Amino acid sequence: MTQKEVLILPFSDISAVDTPLVGGKGANLGEMTHAGFPIPFGFCLTTAAFQQFIESYAEADDIYTLLDTITTDDVENVRIVGLRVRQALLEVPIPNDVADAVRQSWQEIGADHAYAVRSSATAEDLPDASFAGQQDTFLNIIGEAAMLDAIRRCWVSLFTDRAILYRCQNNFSHREVELSVVVQKMVMSEISGILFTADPLTGHRHTLTIDASFGLGEALVSGLVSPDAYRVDKRTRTILDRQIADKKIAIFPVKDGGTRQETLSSALREQSVLADDQILALAKMGCQIESHYGIPQDIEWAIADGQIYLLQSRPITSLYPVDGLHSPDDSLHIFFSLGHQQSMTRAMAPLSMSSIQVLMPFGHTENVYDNIYIRTCGGRMFADITMPLRHPLLRRAMLGLLSQLDALAPEAVRQVIQRPEFQRPHGLHISISLFKGFFMILRRVLSALWRRNLTGFAERSNTLMDDFIADVTRRLEAQPPGQEQLQTVLDTLPEIFPFFLKWIPETGAGIAATRLLSRLAQHWLFAG
Repeated sequence: MTQKEVLILPFSDISAVDTPLVGGKGANLGEMTHAGFPIPFGFCLTTAAFQQFIESYAEADDIYTLLDTITTDDVENVRIVGLRVRQALLEVPIPNDVADAVRQSWQEIGADHAYAVRSSATAEDLPDASFAGQQDTFLNIIGEAAMLDAIRRCWVSLFTDRAILYRCQNNFSHREVELSVVVQKMVMSEISGILFTADPLTGHRHTLTIDASFGLGEALVSGLVSPDAYRVDKRTRTILDRQIADKKIAIFPVKDGGTRQETLSSALREQSVLADDQILALAKMGCQIESHYGIPQDIEWAIADGQIYLLQSRPITSLYPVDGLHSPDDSLHIFFSLGHQQSMTRAMAPLSMSSIQVLMPFGHTENVYDNIYIRTCGGRMFADITMPLRHPLLRRAMLGLLSQLDALAPEAVRQVIQRPEFQRPHGLHISISLFKGFFMILRRVLSALWRRNLTGFAERSNTLMDDFIADVTRRLEAQPPGQEQLQTVLDTLPEIFPFFLKWIPETGAGIAATRLLSRLAQHWLFAG
């Protein structure tokens, strides 16, 4: 039997590369089992078992043809088609060889145990698309008949309305997404929850967050209960804060199978779910899992009889990428979004970002396309304003500039620069020529603001720009297409910034006049 024909794989035989066979959830459970994390024993029905189930239905092609007619703007059709598909597949029996393989693996682990039966799609828990919660999970499954029924219902849940619509919105083919089923020993948890190794609200990579509630995690995942929330500094392993919620209900397993919802006593409702040592133990394990995968993780966990169990780990897909915003000296740096300052909230084209980096008259490395003060990340550009903020004189100027761009920015920056990890020597060496250039521009700004007559300035500026563009065009047309013309572009780009200096003082004077007029008008209007 080839690997593609294998129907059952225990976690111990699964690794991260087996997503096509066991889906994202199954591959992660196998990977964490190999890494030595406390994963409850279990096995996966591979996608080969799902294929046999689908192929045993004579009208399977008709189902997929019907699904291909669905569009994201017709939710009613999604509901009708999804219901029709699910009703048809719930009547399809599990193929005999699949059922026999399940019975054998189930009995080897222990037929007297309760199990969690969970869906694991091949398009689930991916780095760029989680698909979390799209398919069904069945808890506290006891007995052969209940086990096989839960497996079939997991397969059928690939066609819930939500899953169908999500695939349509993300351009995943219904035919290409398959489903594995995870069968895992049930953890009769007194406490359960979710751990994020990066704060999903703020995006802070050094802050770990834990949501916790009593009983099984189903109450938290389904939104039935507001969990306690804890935040931990990953670097110092100290608890930053805790928010104790009013936990009205919890879900607990029933002895003979299934679950029950229970109203908590007033004492439990206001009690902290986790003790400090449990918070720190979870934080330690979360950091170990993140270190193993190399990226922030969304982790499901449970505690039973004082033992922590890991039920799942997946990448956090909602974080803004920060790969390009690294600190060159391992200290805290502040990056300012240039696009948002210009009200440009959409991603920029790569050509635009590389051109702006070349335009800057400072900060270049040996590679002309790189600039140590300008970083690109997520299709946006950021200025590293750390060094001037560390300089006692330039800090005041930078905070003043930020206040003109965003009224709330200076206070946010002040909070950051007070942190110990930001405190470093500024490393700036301000030359006399730089001071001269600054005061020359300042003199022109003051002259334009108070003395000069700027009538016709816009027309003269337009003429200068037209002449500059015409000159550049002639230089480009004089070169043959290819390397020579591209080199002319690279030679010309650094000339643009000095050219703009011709009217930057006048533009600054105009902005200053607008600010002054607003302040003086307020004074006069409300003076009496």
